[in-house]
Amino acid sequence: MRLVIVLLLSLAAGHSRCQESRQKQFQPGPIFQFAGGIGMVSLGLGHSYLDKKGETHILGGYVPKSKAGRTLWILTVKQAYFPFKIKLAKKAGRSYHLYPIAAGVLISMHNLGSQNELPFYFNSMMYGYFIRSKVQVKLKDRAFKFVDLYCEVGSNFVETRNHVFNNSTIKLGDIINIGLGISLHR
Repeated sequence: MRLVIVLLLSLAAGHSRCQESRQKQFQPGPIFQFAGGIGMVSLGLGHSYLDKKGETHILGGYVPKSKAGRTLWILTVKQAYFPFKIKLAKKAGRSYHLYPIAAGVLISMHNLGSQNELPFYFNSMMYGYFIRSKVQVKLKDRAFKFVDLYCEVGSNFVETRNHVFNNSTIKLGDIINIGLGISLHR
């Protein structure tokens, strides 16, 4: 629970910095992610700060009954840090940057209770980690100034622990989650 509070406070801190200097900071923008251990599809809001090096995402994920045995709703808060970027190109009013690696942590809350409980009653919490790489396109004269296309590879601590103590039956490929996403920034 403390980690949830810390992540939410970091989002608030980034938001207050954004208020101080809108020219240097992004405003929150929409995010769509496919897979990645936080739902088959996830929608949410993201915020970049610290001169585009820090990101916080808050996402709501959905897994259909046909894939999980019951319908799952997942609420996730993710925090990532990008230590550097590489300028790729500038063409026709667009610039392209590669952020080759970021380290991140996440907290997910799931509705894994009994079938009789309300669908948005979150009673299970998972802590995880991931690495992310993204390409950022800066657009000219558009509603959104930046578009990020990203890929994540990660897992959670429960699956990692189970793999470490039982690696003969739980293979590394069984605990790895891969996600693809797009985020828009104003």
